[in-house]
Amino acid sequence: LSILLLLTKNRYKTFIIFNVNLIFWGLCYALHLRSVDADHALVWMRLCNAFISFIALFAFFFAVELTNYKLSNRWRNINAAIALTFFVLISCTPLVFYGTKSFLGFQFVPEITPLYYLFLLYYTVNVVWANIIIYRNIKNDSRIKFIFTGFVIGFLGGTTTVFPFLGI
Repeated sequence: LSILLLLTKNRYKTFIIFNVNLIFWGLCYALHLRSVDADHALVWMRLCNAFISFIALFAFFFAVELTNYKLSNRWRNINAAIALTFFVLISCTPLVFYGTKSFLGFQFVPEITPLYYLFLLYYTVNVVWANIIIYRNIKNDSRIKFIFTGFVIGFLGGTTTVFPFLGI
């Protein structure tokens, strides 16, 4: 999807950043699943959460860029500041994940704090808003249909990794 988009228009730098963060999230998540001790699993999961902060933010920025959605630079900068200073920094501390537990077939599932629910709200707002922006512009460009479908499938699949944290 990235290659198709970049071949047609070379202006979507936010999509490249989004995909780079997606790669690092996937790597950290795989290393979390392959961890043999709780401390390593917790470190990888904290890094995953930091990358998820960027993924949600740059999904939103990409939707704005792709559709030429009118958004003030002030809101964009406030959103970025929240992601970079708050969620990324606290993701790497015990303020979000304080330990691990076993759940179903997973050996090390992070134990979450109430701040994790605030993070989920941030993630949900960015991802849902991005999808709404893209959906509203489907009729304007046929490739947006493919991007919207990819976003929906990708985010639905990626979001299922949260279920064990919540005990679901």
